[in-house]
Amino acid sequence: MTAIRDRWVEIDDSVRRAVVTALEGVFDTRFDETPLLAAEAELRHILGFPEVLLTSSATAAAHAVFLRSRADGDTRLGLPAHVFPGIAGAAVTTGLDPVFVPVNRDLIADAAGYDSCDAALVHFPWGDVRGAADLVGRLPQRLVVLDVSHATPRVPRRVWERGGPVAAIGSLGAGKFLSGMEMGFVASNSRAFLRSVAALGAVRREGTFDVPAPVATKLRPHPLAVAVLRAQIRRLPAKLEAHDETWEYLSPRLAEINGVRVVTTSAPAERVFWRCLIDVNPLDGDSAAEYELVKALRTHRLPVSLPEYLDEAVPWTTAYPRPATTREAQQAPGAAVPPPIPRRYLVLPGFVRLPRPDCDELLRGLDAGLRHFRAARRTG
Repeated sequence: MTAIRDRWVEIDDSVRRAVVTALEGVFDTRFDETPLLAAEAELRHILGFPEVLLTSSATAAAHAVFLRSRADGDTRLGLPAHVFPGIAGAAVTTGLDPVFVPVNRDLIADAAGYDSCDAALVHFPWGDVRGAADLVGRLPQRLVVLDVSHATPRVPRRVWERGGPVAAIGSLGAGKFLSGMEMGFVASNSRAFLRSVAALGAVRREGTFDVPAPVATKLRPHPLAVAVLRAQIRRLPAKLEAHDETWEYLSPRLAEINGVRVVTTSAPAERVFWRCLIDVNPLDGDSAAEYELVKALRTHRLPVSLPEYLDEAVPWTTAYPRPATTREAQQAPGAAVPPPIPRRYLVLPGFVRLPRPDCDELLRGLDAGLRHFRAARRTG
């Protein structure tokens, strides 16, 4: 245990203050960190992590602030090739040098790709849990950050058993609240979150870390999350031009990855496309609710493209088919099952096609989608 703990660093007040300041800059409001502190304390107890830092997936600045605080000099930061350029862009602005590491079809990075790096950010999307844990166990860097924004509860536990990273970074992202799948890691000021944390503790004592379905199905989109998403939409027009310089810096680096085609900066639509995704990770076995959300957005003149479009428009995103969920697999043969969405990204071309997006229209579409989403849960 001593060797494991030696790989961790303390998240002190200066790091936390820098993260909160970054969040305030994104949200244009005073950021209340009280819910974060309470949630972090609960997760430290339940997951066994000595340090848990809950940040916001609405901005990569918080990740970069943390990394910068633990890095010395010109630090080369290894990033999985599938992560959004926003994370790398934030690294650049804080003095870190991003190095893109190839990933396999399960979005697990090649450990050898980190050899030339001084620090490593390991992102756990939907992929091979065992392979992801093995990867962290093989990394030689002392400075390793585990991003659990897309991880199921069993992922960090596997990693911890193999030696653990430096810190676990969770998510306060608005999109996560639309589904509730990751409420075990998403901090909010809602009692529903604390109930799910308590349930995780009970499940832990029984030897597993899966979120129990009775808790998960009761979760609802939280008002804080919806408010954050609304703020992001309203701020979008002013942000588009601000990312041009970062994009032009990153494009040639993305091109260094074998087999990856880079979206050019010649057209504004292509240049800002990566800013135009809403992550809606649905509950396992609840593709019906996701399907309803897609239909609702389409109905209200916000066309939603499925992952086939991502293969062309976002070439650095590795798409792979999602296996049937347990609920789908148990349905009787011939039963009507909504088609699963391979990648959990809904693309809103309305963002992309307009140099100045009609934010009011996007907000109306968001409201409509939420209404249908809630209705699907009530009747599901």
